[in-house]
Parts: sequence; structure tokens; C-alpha cells
Amino acid sequence: MRLIFNNAFASNTGVITTVGPPAVSISGNVVQVTQPYSVVPIEIIFDPPGPPIGYSMCQREMIDLSSLPPGNYTLRWTYTFTGPPDPPPTVSLPFSVPAPTIPTLGSGELVTLAVVLAVIGIMAIRR
Repeated sequence: MRLIFNNAFASNTGVITTVGPPAVSISGNVVQVTQPYSVVPIEIIFDPPGPPIGYSMCQREMIDLSSLPPGNYTLRWTYTFTGPPDPPPTVSLPFSVPAPTIPTLGSGELVTLAVVLAVIGIMAIRR
């Protein structure tokens, strides 16, 4: 199963935001994703520093999960950050894994199966 997570960060604080690789764990019906989050002041990148710039960072992550049994789950996405300012809040999103569909035979296929079984049965009795 593959989950696709989209998030966006807007900034006009004079910092560049980046995220690291996500780490996934599953406990009961909670899929916990922890991801490093960091900011770099623009003055470190640009010399001489210019005025604060505004930009948005769009994040798109694909998480491949092992087979989950059918049921309701919560995706909890947490960013880890060790400095000011505070990291973005944890995102919690519900999702469901549907029960697998079992293919069924239509009326035409059932009639064909009945005829084939009847022919096999008649041939077995005549032996």
C-alpha cells in the first residue's frame, strides 16, 4: 500500500525550509511518520544578505507500507526540529483500508459451470 502525503509551508521570515527523509513506524491503527525539519537563514546562503523573501515549499512524500489489514487508521506526521522557531504542528489524518473484493461469477458463468459439472458427473456415473 502506498500513501501519498502533501503539505505546504509558506515563509516570509528570511529562512529556507527543508525536510529530511521520513521514518515510518506502525503501532496498532496508527501510522507514525517522523521527519526532520530544518531552516537556514537566508543571510547564510546569500552574501550580502538581501531583504527577507517570501516563498512556499510544497512537500510531497510517498510512503510504502507493508500490507495493512482492512480497517480504519490514523496517519500521524510529526516534524522533528532542534532549534527556534518551533516546528510545524503534527498532522493527523484518518484513512481506511477497504476489505479486498472477491470476484464473483455472473449468471452466464454459473450456467456454464453447472453444465460442465453435470457433464463430468454423467460421465463419471456411466463408467
